[in-house]
Amino acid sequence: MTTVNQGMRVEETKQIMAQCVANAIEAIAIYETKTSMTREAMSQTKRLGDKVAKNASNKKKWEGNHSGNSSQQNKGLKGLEHTLLSQATRKSMLETYHRVTSASITIIA
Repeated sequence: MTTVNQGMRVEETKQIMAQCVANAIEAIAIYETKTSMTREAMSQTKRLGDKVAKNASNKKKWEGNHSGNSSQQNKGLKGLEHTLLSQATRKSMLETYHRVTSASITIIA
């Protein structure tokens, strides 16, 4: 019987590592989905804001047409994407990352 530290068999270790990798892939997929949804929502909000500015005759107008404000606007979008990613998802991703990167296995033949 081939063992590793703490009495685990190689097969058990491989199974645990495979599960850690699967968890990391799932966490990344969740992050990418939420980021994509956030970008889509922000794009829709901007389109709606532009439409309101065209149709409105009141004093408040959408100022999305000024090129000088675009970098500031982009910073806001990135900040919102980060904020909308739930705390639970970030915690899950971080825990998975730490499990995968801190796994030090020594095989004893």
